[in-house]
Amino acid sequence: MITQEISQLLGSDEIKTGVITRIERGVAIVATQKGGQSFTASSGLRIGDQVRIENGQISKIKKGNVVFV
Repeated sequence: MITQEISQLLGSDEIKTGVITRIERGVAIVATQKGGQSFTASSGLRIGDQVRIENGQISKIKKGNVVFV
């Protein structure tokens, strides 16, 4: 969470991709190469969706069928 806030303050345009692993109380937990990160969950997001993260926000969604065991 702190890393995300620092990136926003610095104006980082870093692009990441990940998969939503959990959604609770309006927050989506996204598994990325750097570990789990939390983002505001927009309506329509589901666990297993593949997302693209730009400027600290979920920008694109590819509905996925990723299954967690």
